Amino acid sequence: MLIQRSGQCVCGSVRYVCAGEPERVTICHCLWCQRRTGTAFGAEAVFQEQNVTFSGLAPASYRHTSDESGRWLEIYFCPRCGSNFGFTLQAVPGVRTVPAGTFDDPSFLNARHIKFRHVFTRTRRQWSDLTSEVEVYEPFSPPCRLDRRSRRPCPSLPRRPLGRPSPAPPWTPRRIRRARPHGRRLRRRRGPASPSRRRRPSPLPIRPR
Repeated sequence: MLIQRSGQCVCGSVRYVCAGEPERVTICHCLWCQRRTGTAFGAEAVFQEQNVTFSGLAPASYRHTSDESGRWLEIYFCPRCGSNFGFTLQAVPGVRTVPAGTFDDPSFLNARHIKFRHVFTRTRRQWSDLTSEVEVYEPFSPPCRLDRRSRRPCPSLPRRPLGRPSPAPPWTPRRIRRARPHGRRLRRRRGPASPSRRRRPSPLPIRPR
């Protein structure tokens, strides 16, 4: 029984199942694949067309004619979210590519077991390499705030795992008093005086006869 590899688009409206292992994985650095994918290259797993079946919504397609060879390439994508679903070529009939990143578990794509091929390396982009001149983070690191005086990035604070409450401060903050305007003493507002606290009229003085 052949191994089945499944995948889907971003919104999940289109799913596919590939029967068997891919013949190879082609990493194309041509200018058309850079524009088609919006990145430095396109990574496509190559299957026979009859071994790839789709379910859910039918993928939309667009036919592009190459400027160099004059042959067409038909690209497929999700009609709802626009996810890439590979292409078919006039030059190689019966072959269909599947983007490597759309598999549910793309970890099976290993150069030790599957043939990898890089093509059009003459237009390969250097800015996708992990060199010592670029910043590398395992998780995503948002831009830190700038220091007000030097206008340079402040050192990032250690992150706290999500789901844990923040620790209570070791001291209890006191109640903040309002500042006195111009050194005057603020008068305390009082409500209406109770009958027991009202001032009683002083008795009239008794004059001697």
